[in-house]
Amino acid sequence: MTDSASIPVWRRIVTYIARVVVGVTFVISGFAKCIDPVGFILKIEDYFSAWGISGIQVLEVTAAFGLSILEFVLGAMLLLGCFRKAVPWITALVMAFMLPLTLYIWLESPVADCGCFGDMIVISNSATFIKNLVLSAFIVVLILLNSRIPSLVRPDFQWIAAAASVAYAFMLAYIGFQYQPLIDFRPYPVGTLLAVENNAADYDTDGEESEVWTFEYEKDGVHAFFAIDSLPDDSWTFIRRIEDEDSHQAKADDRTEGIVLYNEDGDDVTDTAIDAGSDQLLVLIPDASRVGYSRAHLIRSFSKAMDRAGGKMTVIIAGDEDFMWRDHVGHGLEVVLAEDTSIKELARGEIALVYLKSGIVQWKLDATSLPTDYLDNVSTSRAYPLGRLSINSDKWLWSLTVLYVCTLIVLITLPWLMIQIFIAKKRKNA
Repeated sequence: MTDSASIPVWRRIVTYIARVVVGVTFVISGFAKCIDPVGFILKIEDYFSAWGISGIQVLEVTAAFGLSILEFVLGAMLLLGCFRKAVPWITALVMAFMLPLTLYIWLESPVADCGCFGDMIVISNSATFIKNLVLSAFIVVLILLNSRIPSLVRPDFQWIAAAASVAYAFMLAYIGFQYQPLIDFRPYPVGTLLAVENNAADYDTDGEESEVWTFEYEKDGVHAFFAIDSLPDDSWTFIRRIEDEDSHQAKADDRTEGIVLYNEDGDDVTDTAIDAGSDQLLVLIPDASRVGYSRAHLIRSFSKAMDRAGGKMTVIIAGDEDFMWRDHVGHGLEVVLAEDTSIKELARGEIALVYLKSGIVQWKLDATSLPTDYLDNVSTSRAYPLGRLSINSDKWLWSLTVLYVCTLIVLITLPWLMIQIFIAKKRKNA
């Protein structure tokens, strides 16, 4: 092994800078894709559609998982200095594919953005190409100099660091694919107000505007507005009282614009379809052709659960131009239409669930992860008819991240501690 002390200082500094720049970029890129693998799959489908290629779902999923995990692991290995010869060459192979691809995207613009960082960071196609040029230059530096600079992890333990990185990235991608992304970089995260309440009590019997109070409460970081006759239980914390016009203006200011819902006649029914006055379950279906009739029982069981709880359920669907899905599955349900892009921005999944309280997003879930008879075996309560479906994203993300980081810290420090203990014993015996 080359003694790093004999290497000129400027070479060490340049190499460390290259490791950090390329490593951080690959970690962020891989992390963003792993968090939201469905979004990456949709981007791959956009590429295929622009090229006139009919994609195969299995290959798209495999490519999305494989590339996102590979990027994250390569970035982590560069930051740790592991596999000093192999990793720069593998990174160069990845860039040999990405550089001409991003040049083509910049010149031809087949897609709006390359999706390098998912929805986490959106940059222009020209900026993406320039970024890859800079990365390519640093990768050349790593190919020439990286093997001469020591690693943070001893060679005997480097495979453990790689395995831990693969496991961490895979778990993020699996949860994001099977349920929902652990971090929501889309326009409608948990806590977003989707509806502005139209309160008929704002007017007296003579049609004149009357004094109305709205009360703001908070629970688990989520803020909600309630009328005087629908105050929440003690688990909510009172924040403030707002009077008539101010209350509606406050909610209107907080409302996220973008998603538009239509009825079968093409009329905008957004304000009436999303109800700010009660608990509501939105069932999102971005492509009706992918949802078989076998899921009808599960969808209808959601509707019955909401009815028992005094709430409502609304199905938001796209890709049902021939009314086949509504005639066979959605008959008797409240069904509205939306653009498939808007549905995918709100939540991921072929059948996605979004639970609203007072028009505010409480949680999201991909219903295809549930068995069709799920609610047949789950006791529901009036307060939380589907409460057991909620996933604490923060808990999962922090748990996985802390476990991963602790593993790397142990790999870095354990050999040093073992050497210190051995030296101390040797001195004692001497």
